[in-house]
Amino acid sequence: MKSRLAFLAALPLLAAAAPNRPPLPDLVPMALVGSGQQVTIRIGNRGTAPAPAGFVSVVVGAPINIVHNYAEPALAPGEIKSVIIPVGKPLAGVTITVRVDGTGAIPESNEQNNIKQATGN
Repeated sequence: MKSRLAFLAALPLLAAAAPNRPPLPDLVPMALVGSGQQVTIRIGNRGTAPAPAGFVSVVVGAPINIVHNYAEPALAPGEIKSVIIPVGKPLAGVTITVRVDGTGAIPESNEQNNIKQATGN
């Protein structure tokens, strides 16, 4: 019983030691489809703060070989929007890789979930 009381007494100290983290966005590529001659990316904000507009980096592999940043919309927490990129060439069998916040300019709560890859059809 004594150790239980000591643990309960320490709880306010543990709470005080936790760092105050500001709310941050968390941009995630929810879906990636390369179909026909266009790439469609569904981008979501899983964070607790709005994400400003930025750039999504798109790499379309051989034989097309495109590497370019495209406009990424601002997103409120929980919001999902699509970005459609016309490529002008058939994407069947071509590897497509996207990175939301492609320039790394937006501080996020999780920077490790920004990349998605797919094969065009």
